[in-house]
Amino acid sequence: KERRSNMIEIMSRKNASEFIENNKDYPIIAIGEQYSDDVKNMITDKATNCLCLIFDDVEVESPTRKTASKEQIQQAIDWAKDKDDLIVACRAGISRSSAIAYLIACSKSKPEEAVNILDMSIHQPNRLIIERGAKVLNDKKVEKTIDDWMADLYQKYL
Repeated sequence: KERRSNMIEIMSRKNASEFIENNKDYPIIAIGEQYSDDVKNMITDKATNCLCLIFDDVEVESPTRKTASKEQIQQAIDWAKDKDDLIVACRAGISRSSAIAYLIACSKSKPEEAVNILDMSIHQPNRLIIERGAKVLNDKKVEKTIDDWMADLYQKYL
C-alpha cells in the first residue's frame, strides 16, 4: 500500500506489526488489552518510536474491564503533537484506534476536517473514548461531528 505523508493511519495490530518489521522508527501508538501480551509481542518489542496504551474495547464502565482514561487520551494527544506521520493500531483497527486517531486529528485541525481520516466501510469509533476525548479537548463539536458521521454511516450502509 502506498503511504502518503502528513497523515494519521489507522491499522489492525497485524498490519501494524508487519509494517513496523521494516520501519522500526515509524511513530506508532499501539493499543492493547489488559489481559493479553499481543501488543507487546507484536509491536512494542519491535518498535523504537512507540507509545503503548492498555485499555479494553468497551463502551461502558465495568468492574472487570479497563476503559480508556482521560489521562491516556491526553497522553496520546501530547505524544502525537509533533508527529506528522503516525500509525494508531489496536487489535482490529476499527474502534479504539479510530477513536484515538480521530481525537489526535481533532487536536491538530477542526473536527469537520479530522473526521476525514475515518473510513465509513471500516471504522466505528469507540463512543466512550470519543466522549472522554471531547472533554479532554474541551470541544463539543468533537462529539457532534462523530454523531453526524455515524448518522451518515447508518444511512449509507443500513
